[in-house]
Amino acid sequence: HALNARWSLDGGLEWARRAYRSEYAYNTEALGGSAGIAYDVGKEHVRFGLGHTRNNLGGSHIYDIGNASLEWRHAYSPANSAGLFLTQSDYRYALVQMKPNDFNQTVAGAGWQHVSRDGRTAVSGSLFRGLEKDVSTVVTTATPDGGRPDGPRRFIGIRLAANRSLDGDV
Repeated sequence: HALNARWSLDGGLEWARRAYRSEYAYNTEALGGSAGIAYDVGKEHVRFGLGHTRNNLGGSHIYDIGNASLEWRHAYSPANSAGLFLTQSDYRYALVQMKPNDFNQTVAGAGWQHVSRDGRTAVSGSLFRGLEKDVSTVVTTATPDGGRPDGPRRFIGIRLAANRSLDGDV
């Protein structure tokens, strides 16, 4: 929703479900929502967003993900843009016996997107680096000082994607 020529608001709801005919214990369901505010001036786009997702397994609440994100994008041409992003996500398990697995995840990266001349195909890629910090205060035999049994994790990755619209723009 455009507030004026530079500021806009966005939001969304998402529901995803995978159901099996005979193995109900493995049915998954996720229900989430997000909201964001964006600022556009010239070729620059900046967006801040918040989100929350509740995840269920076999009909039981398993964990929640809360997140905040910040992104900046520069349009080099109508077909090419590049940007930077930062996301902070907090994973919290609902079941007491799973609480030692609670963690916070921080991901930072850079990406690029190209849209074809006809507007029907988009190709994108990003490089990112992240950290999962174990934050549980639950003490177990595996975690005498709290934290996650497998400890904190660092990771690096690359993502490549292509989208093609069968009718209309991507």
